[in-house]
Amino acid sequence: MTDASPTNRLLILSENPIDGIWTQLSVWQSQQAAKRHIEARAQAAELLMDADLIEAKSAALSYCLRTAQEYLRKGEEPLTSRIVSRYYGCLWLASAILASDPANDITLERLERFTKFGHGLGNIVNENENFPDNEYTYIKSSGFFPQFLKGLGLTPEQVRATQLPTQRLGGFEDVPKSEFHFLVSLSELLARIPELHDLYEYVTGRPALSFAVHYSSINQSENFKDAEKNNTLSAAPARTRDYSWISMPEEIPKDHLLNNGPPLEELEIREFAGHRNWTGKLSHPAGEYWYDHLQTYKSAMSQTCWVRPALGEIKDALPLHLMLLYQLSILARYRPAVWREILQGSWDQYSALIDAYTRVFDRVVPEMALRSIFANRVHVTTPGSMFAPI
Repeated sequence: MTDASPTNRLLILSENPIDGIWTQLSVWQSQQAAKRHIEARAQAAELLMDADLIEAKSAALSYCLRTAQEYLRKGEEPLTSRIVSRYYGCLWLASAILASDPANDITLERLERFTKFGHGLGNIVNENENFPDNEYTYIKSSGFFPQFLKGLGLTPEQVRATQLPTQRLGGFEDVPKSEFHFLVSLSELLARIPELHDLYEYVTGRPALSFAVHYSSINQSENFKDAEKNNTLSAAPARTRDYSWISMPEEIPKDHLLNNGPPLEELEIREFAGHRNWTGKLSHPAGEYWYDHLQTYKSAMSQTCWVRPALGEIKDALPLHLMLLYQLSILARYRPAVWREILQGSWDQYSALIDAYTRVFDRVVPEMALRSIFANRVHVTTPGSMFAPI
């Protein structure tokens, strides 16, 4: 995707930030405003676009955002209808992101051709396992979702690496054992939502797959030592080493961290300045920033963290939300026996987790879409806060 925008920064200043976010998204429901934005993005990215393509893409962007808002701004709904509307709203936000990018030729006609082959996701159940470990999602070889992954920047090879090779399935028994790693369980998807970290661990009794990370104070100590040695001491000496120390909470189980955590070397619990943390080395070229070499996530409801990629390649948050909502919507629409157990039966502890997830979605996913469509810095804050303009 292109990452250029007509202006360097968008400020959303509102007592209720999500209302301000939707106000900006609603601007592009105007085809003329959408057209100006796509033209400006193309110009900033030095892309030449055919006039007819600009018209078609602006029509797609405005339509997708209008439809997404119809699904997502209905007001309070029961959990069942809320899940279904969030899934379709997320699908239209993803479509809007594709349509807004001047580097591709995606229009409503192209989107229609994608979805003629389905949404690009499938689900399958292993009757020999317990909920939610037995509910699996997989990526199909055609349909919308693989095209969305390509639009987000994955190469065709990377997309193929996420797709289940055996596509004709009558049941779970048709999946070869060698292809089990192409399946993602409902539990694994919920574990990858950082905003649910604590609630997920409380409800399931399992460690989540998001890891709070921060730049260790050990780095600053080393920076001062290096600067003093090289006679370049200053108030904030630059880092000259080809690695950075990254820390995580001491409470994370060691085996879980080693098997599922970020790619750090020399990982062990270290004490520095009275604090004990898991700390490891992240290798990167000297003079470059650590966060350019470790994809992190942060939202209005989550601290900075690293999320274990799904299927080895899916690192962006929005595809994970789409996969999760697809699986939940299947349960809500077509699996009444299972869904009833979630709402008021033997698995009702998951009802609170899923309800909390929809609240997370409502706050963070529209902002994700706004940032992708605007394609530059977006600052969201409330009046009078320390981050608001003076």
